[in-house]
Amino acid sequence: MKWLLYCNILMIPLFSGCDSSENNNDTGTYRIYKEYLVDAYLEVEKMYGRQLNATTLELYFSGKKYGITSENASEVAKFKELAVKHNDDFSDYITVDFGYTVGNYVSYAENFTGIEIRSSISWGEGHSAGSTLNDLCYFTAYSFAPTLKDHAKGGLTHIRKHADELTAADMELLQDGFLRLDFSDGNSRLSEAQVITISLSTLSGRVLRADLKIGE
Repeated sequence: MKWLLYCNILMIPLFSGCDSSENNNDTGTYRIYKEYLVDAYLEVEKMYGRQLNATTLELYFSGKKYGITSENASEVAKFKELAVKHNDDFSDYITVDFGYTVGNYVSYAENFTGIEIRSSISWGEGHSAGSTLNDLCYFTAYSFAPTLKDHAKGGLTHIRKHADELTAADMELLQDGFLRLDFSDGNSRLSEAQVITISLSTLSGRVLRADLKIGE
């Protein structure tokens, strides 16, 4: 009887280690298996902008979302169609934050290809009213593309580049909700009254536009 009890105790760690996810309490992450890297796609209808602080603007969007967790069969079918379009056949393990739940990884149905930022006022020498501010502005975002292409361990890659240095590859499969324009090089004039016009182009040639009144 004692021998059976001893064997049962030894077996506990063996079975407890057979979970499909691998937790790491030290880093606040765990590993899970994902058939698709991206959980949902937003079909963008309109773009908006808002000021977060003295140096940062944020872009956000409205539109129809298609996700793998939808209870609507036609929406799931549309999601799978978009997954094929973006070559998302991930089917691998990935490290995610403990706060992650299926449905959190949202990208855009159509990739962006470029951005243009202008102001209604002068931002100093070489930046007269109406001229581009791309060389003064860092575009920051998170992308799923590098992970999907290289099967990296983490789900997202941080993108931070001057807007005039961006390539179409930098703007593939961006994470929804984290697109920001950062003027943190000491040249920000976001405290002054003006209209910031942001134009975002898509792969199909569509141009989304947002006019943001700030400093008033």
